[in-house]
Amino acid sequence: MIGRLAQYPYRASQSYKDGHGGSLRTMRDMRVATERALRGTVGPLLEIGGPTAHGYIALDDLKLPHGIIISNIENRDGASVRADVRRLPFAERSLGGIVMQGLTRVPEEITQTPLMRGGLPIELEPHVSRDIENVFMLLLGEVMGDYSGWTDPEIMNYSLRLAMLKEARRTVEPNGVLIATMLSGGEIRAAEQLGFTMAASTVSKIDMRPEHHNSGEVLMTLSDMNTPAWKYVEQVPVPATLDTSGPQCQRHCPVTMPGRTN
Repeated sequence: MIGRLAQYPYRASQSYKDGHGGSLRTMRDMRVATERALRGTVGPLLEIGGPTAHGYIALDDLKLPHGIIISNIENRDGASVRADVRRLPFAERSLGGIVMQGLTRVPEEITQTPLMRGGLPIELEPHVSRDIENVFMLLLGEVMGDYSGWTDPEIMNYSLRLAMLKEARRTVEPNGVLIATMLSGGEIRAAEQLGFTMAASTVSKIDMRPEHHNSGEVLMTLSDMNTPAWKYVEQVPVPATLDTSGPQCQRHCPVTMPGRTN
C-alpha cells in the first residue's frame, strides 16, 4: 500500500510523556497491552489528523504488524491519504485500528453560523470556546442512550469527535483498537456504547465525568460487535474534501458508499 509505514515515524517526546503519560509502569503496561491487542488484527492502523511529531506512548518502539497509514484533511507533508473524519475512505472492518491526538470537537464553521436543531436555533454563550463545548455536550446528550442519534447526519456534521467514534465503529475490524488522547468521560462512554472496551491507559484513574478531558492516552478495543449501531446504513454524504483517487484507496480500502453495505 502506498504510504503505509512499518511503524510510526516519531517516538513519543519527553514533553508529551510528561503531559499525557503516567508512571513508567503505566506507560510500559500501555505499550504491552497495545502490542498484545495488535497481534490479533489483520488491517493496518490509521492515524487521523497526522502526522504528529509528539508520537504516541502506545506505539513507542512497537513494530506494527500491518503498518500504519497517516491521514489528514489537508495536504500535509507525511500524510499519504487526504480524508475527512466524517467520512473515512475505508471499507467496513478494513482497519486494525485508529489512532489520534487532539481532534477538535466541533468544526470551526459551527461557531460562525447559527446552530439549528429541529428547525429552531439553539441559544449558546457568545464566547467561541464556550460555544464549542456547549455544542459538543448538547450533541453528546442526544446520542447517549439513544441509538437513533447516531444515524442523524446533522449530528455527525456538527461533532467531529462523535463522527470519529462512529467511523471507528464502522471501519475497525473486530477486536481492533482505538488509541486516543484527551478523551472526555462522555466520549469514553459514547465509545463504550458503540462496542469499545477500555483496555489500558497511561493514567491510573480515568475521570468519567462527561465534561472532563482526561489528559492520558487510552487504548480501547472493539469487543462488542452486536450493538445495533453496527447495523446502521450510513446516510452522511461523502464530503467533497475526500480524496479517494489514489491507488491506496482504490485497491485496498474501497469506500462504503451511502446505502451500500459490504
